[in-house]
Amino acid sequence: PLIMAAGYGYTNMVQTLLTRGAEPFAQSSGVTALDAAVEGSIDLDRFTLGTCQTATVRALLDTAPDLKLRRGLKTPAL
Repeated sequence: PLIMAAGYGYTNMVQTLLTRGAEPFAQSSGVTALDAAVEGSIDLDRFTLGTCQTATVRALLDTAPDLKLRRGLKTPAL
């Protein structure tokens, strides 16, 4: 749920999940919530692929400043 919410840019949901114990370093197929927030999502209901979810990136890094992007991805200027 955290990775999906991050990819969609649902910042409030990301914050709620983190507050309730979601693991910010968790991975699904090598993708973290930070990766998903930077890359976006391909879901038809909320297509965000290629669009950085800046507020969500901030929320993730505020909670877990040691989060790192997958190799080849770049953190946006916040």
